[in-house]
Amino acid sequence: MESNVSTRGSGCAGEASTIATGAESVEDLRECVSGETGSAPSLFPDVILEILCRLPLRSLGKLQLVCKEWRGFIRCRYLMERNMNRRKIICHWHNSKAPNDESNLNQDSESFILLDGIDGLLLIMSTSTLKLTIWNPITQGVLSLPDQDRGTLGVTFSYVKSTGNYLLVSIYKDESDRESCKVLTPGMSESWRPLAFPDVAEAEGLRERQYAEVVSAGQAVHTVLVLKVGSKVTKKVVSLDLGTERFHITCFAEARYNDLKKLRAIDWNGKLALVTVDGTDLHVTELEDYKKQRWCREDKVIPLPFLRKGTNAASLLMPLFAKDGEIWYRFGDSLTVIHRIETGRYTHIITRGLSRAGKLYPYKPTL
Repeated sequence: MESNVSTRGSGCAGEASTIATGAESVEDLRECVSGETGSAPSLFPDVILEILCRLPLRSLGKLQLVCKEWRGFIRCRYLMERNMNRRKIICHWHNSKAPNDESNLNQDSESFILLDGIDGLLLIMSTSTLKLTIWNPITQGVLSLPDQDRGTLGVTFSYVKSTGNYLLVSIYKDESDRESCKVLTPGMSESWRPLAFPDVAEAEGLRERQYAEVVSAGQAVHTVLVLKVGSKVTKKVVSLDLGTERFHITCFAEARYNDLKKLRAIDWNGKLALVTVDGTDLHVTELEDYKKQRWCREDKVIPLPFLRKGTNAASLLMPLFAKDGEIWYRFGDSLTVIHRIETGRYTHIITRGLSRAGKLYPYKPTL
């Protein structure tokens, strides 16, 4: 699916100082991926740190040329996180055509689908070749990735704090139609590495996958599965801890989730949540601790003031994620609604063509 991109403020590449010719690692794309997230180097006093955090990206790019120490500091993850926290969202990325004329992406009638985004980097897939690419809109750098397996259920893009590296996780159907998993450290690995995905089916026989959704939340990737094998229905969440690369399995059997057309699995402030829209309320069941297979004792019930009773508006509303006190929804096929939980206020932006399978990433620029 193709669509236009709705923007606020300046264009995505408005602060770019150079156009990259390609990349061999994620570090080349964002200039800053590893390193501790703790305190800044003692060589730089707080006042200099505050100044650097407020400078435009173009200026930071030039300051990297001053000396080795300045380059190392500007590329550290600490400054990147401080910088992004101060910046406003300027684009709401979802499915899009090849981004702009100066990009290193192939412009010959090729379009891309957004799979995930993190730290100002976008993981996109070509709709024609299905090839994966990591793209930095601000530098126009691209990193081509090894081919993925067919039958993908979901691909996520995360930063692993314990290793200081980025990690891609692909959940897919193997030749026997069973769920499988492979991971890739972009720029460091030339091929996908398989992990033994646990078989959660509780019976033998013909398998019917009634629901499957892959969600990256915090330091884990969750695969929500509803499988019917014979007459037995299994509802499980398979959580991959990104630091240990171990799987954890959690059951869910609440009657509210029998209507799979209403069910959504989303990132809820760094944790997995199962959500449904019921009337004019949003019901949220949060996975409190996937390692201990523990759900929150009480569901959250959040009123949705922008829905009117007695209409079919609830059927058009699709929760996307919750972050920083806001819940993002897709409404119909052309609007994204941003709902502030504390005040009940909401705004909307135009995002035509965002399908149920599509992703939306609130983009902030970074080097």
